[in-house]
Amino acid sequence: MKWGILGFIILGAYPVLLFLMQRKMVYFPRRYDFEPRAALPKGARELEFMTSAGKQVCFYLPPKAGDDTTPTHLWILFGGNASLALDWLNFVNRYPERSHAFLLVDYPGYGLCKGSPCLASIAESSERAYEEWKKLAGKGNAEIKIGTLGHSLGAATALIFAAKHQEVGVIILAAPFTSLTDMAKMRAGALLSNLLLDRYDNRARLNEIAARQNPPVIHIFHGREDTVVPFAMGYELAQRHKGVITFHEFKETYHNSILTEAENNIWNIMSGRE
Repeated sequence: MKWGILGFIILGAYPVLLFLMQRKMVYFPRRYDFEPRAALPKGARELEFMTSAGKQVCFYLPPKAGDDTTPTHLWILFGGNASLALDWLNFVNRYPERSHAFLLVDYPGYGLCKGSPCLASIAESSERAYEEWKKLAGKGNAEIKIGTLGHSLGAATALIFAAKHQEVGVIILAAPFTSLTDMAKMRAGALLSNLLLDRYDNRARLNEIAARQNPPVIHIFHGREDTVVPFAMGYELAQRHKGVITFHEFKETYHNSILTEAENNIWNIMSGRE
């Protein structure tokens, strides 16, 4: 009898514990183990702003042609759930276009940012980062073409941002999931997935964006060997909107290698050559 009661308690405690700890299983905040300012290229700026999560810091990298050059494009980059904004530096430093600028976004609790990550706090921080950039860019910001690039969780963040901003003309998604609910079902089962707090839904956001009279250009990159976010998820998203989304399959590519393997293809899209 005692063992039966103990088993019942354990079974009852498991979903409660899962509910309370779920964000620790979704987000993996990291701090910089180096001085960020020392790593920034010449002319780059830290942009500080406040949200409900506290003080946030993102990074603006001006065109390589010079800090006084008005960019033709701004690319807003969103990393995965264990990535930092400055993890994009190698990608940006190698990027050949000299007239494009970048806004690198850290999530609450990541990098130099205060607070804790969740869907709402990340969306709020992304909005405020963009507002800070617009202040920096001044009156000419309306002429600058806007694009987003996101990897994994960052793909979901990029879509949430793009769904709110019709000025986003190009969306590039690397290893996107269909929804976080689908990911939870895959990892924890259908019943426990009902406890999910942060319901990122890339299907819904793409439905909204694709329904526009003039939808943006959308590209999805996914590796066949992705063991984190199944290849089938990225493929499904693309199949839903064949006339709007271009799908790029990489046969021997994993979750964390997709950005490197697809780098030249992504650059071609960003520069308008593809």
